[in-house]
Amino acid sequence: MTNSDGKEFVLIFVDKNSKFYASEKIQAGCSASSLKGKIKGFYKQDWGCEPSVTLKCYDTAGTETDCSTGTINEYRYTIETPRSISAPSTTGINAVNVDSKAKVTVKLPKDVQLSNAPLSGSFFLECYDLQGNAKITADMAWSSNAGHVYNNLISACPHLRDNIEVRDG
Repeated sequence: MTNSDGKEFVLIFVDKNSKFYASEKIQAGCSASSLKGKIKGFYKQDWGCEPSVTLKCYDTAGTETDCSTGTINEYRYTIETPRSISAPSTTGINAVNVDSKAKVTVKLPKDVQLSNAPLSGSFFLECYDLQGNAKITADMAWSSNAGHVYNNLISACPHLRDNIEVRDG
């Protein structure tokens, strides 16, 4: 982003089903945490997690500089999905100025945001009973959801039933 003026714009995301999602209004030149707060709805809705957002600032010579100085020429945000996904997190992002005159350019990486090669394989969990004996769950597919993992874990280690919580994400 260049020519940041502190006014507002919106990011329009295209999701995996070719549907559009508009972010909340974003202030040009905002912090990484502010941008994350404005776009997290898209990532939570489509991927079940909040994005990771980092910010680097550059002066007029193109040298990276402290973002708290008043001589920022360019704000460069990096948005990542902090979990392994088997498809692009978005197929496109467009910036629409509300009242800002800032130049917002969105560049998708060459791999269109694939975080890893598609996963395959299986895993198991090991826990210990109250006497210290190892218990092992049945093998589970890499794509197992939290409910499936919880049921297998409780089957192998029933003493954990009221003492454990398994979540996606």
